Amino acid sequence: MAQSSPPTYAAVVEQSSVAPPPGKVAGFSLPLAFFDLKWLHGSPVHRLIFYQHAVSRTHFKDTIIPHLKTSLSIALQYYPLLAAKLAVPTDYSTPPEFVYGDGDGVPLVFAVSDDNSGRFDCLSSNHARNSKEFYPLIPTLPSVRRGMFAVKVTLFPEAGICVGIAYHHVVGDGSSIFGFMKAWTALSLLGHKSSSLSLSDEYLPFLDRSVVGDPKGLKALMWSQIKHIPIDEDGHGAPLPDVTGKARATFVVTQNDIQKLKTHVISRRSKVARQPSSFVVTCAYMWTCLLRSQCFPSGINRDEDDDTVYFLCAADCRARLDTPLPANYFGNCLVPCIVRAKAGQLAAEEGVAAAAEAIGEAIHRQLECEEGVLRGAEDWNSFFGTVSFERILSVAGSPRLDYYKMDFGWGKPKKIETTSIDYSGAIYVGCAKESLDIEVGVSVPAAKMHLLKTLFEEGLQALSL
Repeated sequence: MAQSSPPTYAAVVEQSSVAPPPGKVAGFSLPLAFFDLKWLHGSPVHRLIFYQHAVSRTHFKDTIIPHLKTSLSIALQYYPLLAAKLAVPTDYSTPPEFVYGDGDGVPLVFAVSDDNSGRFDCLSSNHARNSKEFYPLIPTLPSVRRGMFAVKVTLFPEAGICVGIAYHHVVGDGSSIFGFMKAWTALSLLGHKSSSLSLSDEYLPFLDRSVVGDPKGLKALMWSQIKHIPIDEDGHGAPLPDVTGKARATFVVTQNDIQKLKTHVISRRSKVARQPSSFVVTCAYMWTCLLRSQCFPSGINRDEDDDTVYFLCAADCRARLDTPLPANYFGNCLVPCIVRAKAGQLAAEEGVAAAAEAIGEAIHRQLECEEGVLRGAEDWNSFFGTVSFERILSVAGSPRLDYYKMDFGWGKPKKIETTSIDYSGAIYVGCAKESLDIEVGVSVPAAKMHLLKTLFEEGLQALSL
């Protein structure tokens, strides 16, 4: 893959802080639930949404910018937590709280690219691209002490628009942010048809943290384990990572591919108690492809049967708690499903079936066990403190969160990218434009990308033989 220089952009045309409409939201403070506390030191999440929408600079400045600012402001009226800050006691004696004051807002930047439509088409495609090329589109996220969420909207004149969002995971999980984006796009779409903007009940979030039970005293335990770690003491957000030498690509696993993978797994794992899900077989296949392509660090010996590697996915447990939470609960409500496997086994001929069996069993064990979904929660932090980050393949995103339905009034997106996988060590797994297909976004050393692509394509072809 040819390495090209990062794109350049014209000067930012506008930047501001967008707050809920004046007088609509009273100041408040809100405690973190133990589910939130787990993400306090987590890396920010960056997502880019590309729209094929050919408009001029003039239309962008005169129409789209004011329209987006208005709809964002009204969306924040219902989701004010995204405009809040994190208040941290100076002595760290108690856990932080979210605090919102009248006028607090979300940083919003508008920019215009001086690149041609070819650049837009390249960035919004599936093929391998230099990871650096995406970073001018990502908003600068303040520290958690200064804000939770940021937006940058970039016009590619006469080609398209990229909406970039960045957020601190501590404020909410993927389902929560997806709910906000659905609300914002619904308001924006409505604004093209009416001058009166309000949000219908189906988009309203549930913000009450008091309903989150803590039967094991996990909040106090987690705080005692992490309170010694400084929280953005310099007052600035996390710098964007150095992604030199990395490439991004999207692999599409079609419905036909998924069915072949399921058949393959069942035929080789007769003891599998349940039909593997589309998510499970997709993740299993990508895990083995990445291992075989040696995209894992060289310290992992795939030829050694006793060399352990890990797979990690998060499961939404709102409906599975002893006191279930509403589906629209805004916050974090995820439990980790941890998979352990031997590198040599996954790299072997039956690796896909072995990986699918291990992933499926780990998810079932975490979600269906008699102890409940919080089984082992006391040890979550210790696991991440003892296992090498480089041995873990994790998942960002979910096929249940269909960003391809996000319409601001410009039509549905052309492409979704989750650029934070460049440094989180994750793969992005989400809906494809064809709703029954699954997209897998990867960020790997550029020198390994061709081999990964070859293994991916040839492996799927072999399933039909």
